[in-house]
Amino acid sequence: MVAGFATAARPTVDEAVSFLANVTGQPVAVAAYLLSPGLFHDRLWLSTGAWVSGPIGDHPAVAELILDRYCDTAGAAGAARSLCLAGAGRPMADWTGGARGDRRKSA
Repeated sequence: MVAGFATAARPTVDEAVSFLANVTGQPVAVAAYLLSPGLFHDRLWLSTGAWVSGPIGDHPAVAELILDRYCDTAGAAGAARSLCLAGAGRPMADWTGGARGDRRKSA
C-alpha cells in the first residue's frame, strides 16, 4: 500500500499507482478515502489506477453511524428526537440518495 494524493501533495495518485505497478507487475486499485463524490473523486477516477472505489460517504453505513451518534448526543429532546424517530426503520439509502458502489474502469 502506498499513499497517493489527489491534491498538490506528493506522491500524486498516478505516481503511487505507477510505483506499485512497477513493483508488483499487477494492475493497481485505488481506494478512495473520501466522504463524498466531487472534484477529488473525479481526479481519482481519471488516474491510471485499474479500479477506483466509490467514496465511503456514499455508503449507507456512514449515514447510519452519523445518525446514531447524533441521536446518542442529542438525547430525547425536541427536534432531535423527531429527527431520530423519523429515521427509525427507514433504509439509509432514503437518507443518502442511495449508495454509489465501487466501479471498475473499462480497459
